[in-house]
Amino acid sequence: MKIKPSEEQLRILKSNSSNILVRAKPGSGKTRVALASAMMKAKKNERSLFIAFSKNAVDEVKKRIEENKNGYGKLIQPLTFHGLSLRIYQRYDGTLKLNLQASNRIIWDLIKKYEKQKNSTLSISYNSIKHEFSNMPFLNQDEKENSLYWEIYRDYVNRQKELGIIDYSSLHPLALGILEDNNILAEVQEGFERIYIDEGHDLNKKNINLIIKLYKEKFFGVISEEQSIYGFRHAKPGYLLQFAKEINAEIFDLTINFRSGQKIVNLCNDIIRVAENSCEYIPMKSGMSIDNSEVEVLEPFENSQKEAEVIASMIEQDTEKSFVLYRNHYYSADLERELAYKEIPFYVTGEKGFFQVDEVRDLISYITSAYKLAQSNHTSAMEALVPVLNKPFRWFPKNMEEQLLDYYEKQDNLILALQEFYKGTSRNQTGAINSASKELASHLIILSSFSSPVDMIKYIRANMKYDKYIIKTKFNPDSEDDQELLSTIDKFQEIIERFDSTEELLKWCERIKPVKEPENAKTILMTSHASKGKEIEYVYVIGSNMYPYQPKMKYKTNLDMEEDRRLLYVACSRAKRKTVVSAVNNHSIFLNEGENNYELKSSIQSIEQSIE
Repeated sequence: MKIKPSEEQLRILKSNSSNILVRAKPGSGKTRVALASAMMKAKKNERSLFIAFSKNAVDEVKKRIEENKNGYGKLIQPLTFHGLSLRIYQRYDGTLKLNLQASNRIIWDLIKKYEKQKNSTLSISYNSIKHEFSNMPFLNQDEKENSLYWEIYRDYVNRQKELGIIDYSSLHPLALGILEDNNILAEVQEGFERIYIDEGHDLNKKNINLIIKLYKEKFFGVISEEQSIYGFRHAKPGYLLQFAKEINAEIFDLTINFRSGQKIVNLCNDIIRVAENSCEYIPMKSGMSIDNSEVEVLEPFENSQKEAEVIASMIEQDTEKSFVLYRNHYYSADLERELAYKEIPFYVTGEKGFFQVDEVRDLISYITSAYKLAQSNHTSAMEALVPVLNKPFRWFPKNMEEQLLDYYEKQDNLILALQEFYKGTSRNQTGAINSASKELASHLIILSSFSSPVDMIKYIRANMKYDKYIIKTKFNPDSEDDQELLSTIDKFQEIIERFDSTEELLKWCERIKPVKEPENAKTILMTSHASKGKEIEYVYVIGSNMYPYQPKMKYKTNLDMEEDRRLLYVACSRAKRKTVVSAVNNHSIFLNEGENNYELKSSIQSIEQSIE
């Protein structure tokens, strides 16, 4: 079904400007307008390079092109920045092959090397290295000389070259280097007349440098500064704004939201009204002729468990499918438990619920193994232990599981099997492996003596150094703070304290499972970051107290804190008909700065209203 463009959209599509920048609000049809412009140009036989930030966005553009049967879409090339850089590199060089696994192994080797070289107290983690590497190619000389990470990065790139490999962090610099050859640059530019940039507020310095290099005479960019939420990836909407000004782009605004009713729009305006933005504040308006939308701001709860109980009850009464959005991954834990208790089918974006993430599964495996060992059920204890033999790292050989099973079949006793492995490998394995096997047996004996699962998890985290293992090995794309990597474990420990016995805990952990397909769910759980670009009838924004995530004094600047304001704005603007906001103890400070005073509804009122 064709949708008639609005007056704002038509002004853009009728413009004869070679260079256009669109500043757009959520639900204003910005991607649709950009693609409509590209299709109009394609009718005139003009080829376009259509660059979107994420693979999901590119897939959506490809889907819309395929739905258009006139064939003009063949002249439009939708690519991500990674896809574009990889295409340039593979066509004009390609001597190094993309190999993420081997690149990760180099990082592990470098972590060990630099910790030994510098000092024993130096903490270099996988998470910090991955974050720092993204910005390394653009440091100035002074920054390079004073950065340990530059030294590590230089070593990393040299080792990649020795092995003939690259990873995604290397692609943009390599592509830019290739484009320094004017003949190659001219050949690449022959493939398009105009560059389209969707979600331009997500561009970082590497992305904009590539655009500046490829730009010829025609440009169409779309930004939504209020939805810029990837500062941790060094993204800034100002990069594209500055570029647009330098090429004298004509600037248009899309202010009408065709997704949400006016009440939801008012809530979003209140959140963003006093934001510190590069652009002047322009209020968003609803394009709905009839406003049947609802906004409910619930009275704060005393803890997240009570919050989850009420939200689950409201979802149970809903007649429409909903999203539940939260600031951090671990915040879904209580709600998952309540939904499972009420037998409400739920889906978690990313396919893993809280109780299926690696850290939680590892801890459950250890607890299960110890619990079964205490019951003298060595076979079940063995089965539970196998997935965590090298978690934390014990440098066991790849065939450790097979060897251990051989010893176990002879002994029918897990502890003896580990001890026999220790004895049997003393002549042909390193001392570290020998002692690790013996030490693991000792840990299991101690763990099996605990009656409380809380005592077990505390022992695993401290004595078995599981926390240190997580900090060293995990990558959190949302944060450079290594301590945030422990948030999931902290939450799991908090949940464990509510169970009277290990048996009860393990039964519940097995029971709490999301459905495998979103179509089979009544509600879909995801982080606010993951919700960007999505929409649905009902949205629950839980834990508004998490925006901002840290106390104000912990942010380097006010601008850093403003990203959490924009994240809350994105979350609240996903709903078509109803947005419910809940919190623990206090609501977000960003909700208290607008012009509208929201009447706090009690949980009983909200549930009764849902039933009606």
